[in-house]
Amino acid sequence: MIRLQDQQSESQLMAERKRIVSEIHDILGHHLSSAVIQIGALEYTTDDPQMQETLVQVKGVLNTSMNNIRTVIHEERSSTVDIERELQALADSFTKAPIYLLDQNTRPLPDQYAHSIIHIVREGLANINKHSNASQVQIRFIESLNKWHLLIADNGHLVSDDSHSGIGIMGMEERVHLMKGSMHISKERGFHIFITIPFE
Repeated sequence: MIRLQDQQSESQLMAERKRIVSEIHDILGHHLSSAVIQIGALEYTTDDPQMQETLVQVKGVLNTSMNNIRTVIHEERSSTVDIERELQALADSFTKAPIYLLDQNTRPLPDQYAHSIIHIVREGLANINKHSNASQVQIRFIESLNKWHLLIADNGHLVSDDSHSGIGIMGMEERVHLMKGSMHISKERGFHIFITIPFE
């Protein structure tokens, strides 16, 4: 079920990304590679020092452009989802209690991870809305040396205690497992969900 949800939400993004990357690779990449090779050959056919210096400079510019293209292609694999905006939208739409949101992540997430984080936060807020009498909620999404850390916490008491083992929690655990992460739940001084996800 989770994989199907992610597939539906990502299909259009993936199609557009593949088209852009294909054009970059096939058109710009091919022409720049050819130009670098041709200029490299010209360096050995001229005895003019000034011309050789100019060719070296032009080749350097082309190599820089090639490196920039490789960077774009690499970043294309990262998330196209603005997770900060999505988390803020969830916080803004939650009316039961004020939310303190802290997003200190600067590392791009793969799309699947970003969608999973958003689904987890949405489900966590739904649990708070349904099962807790909280007056304050906090969401923290931060990165450390090699991991992402997500905290969803409230200061309330559980109105009903089926949120710990319900379908929503099971869905969170499944998503965390797919990301090779770990999840811990605490019910001391409120309901806290701690999730740790290693960088891909």
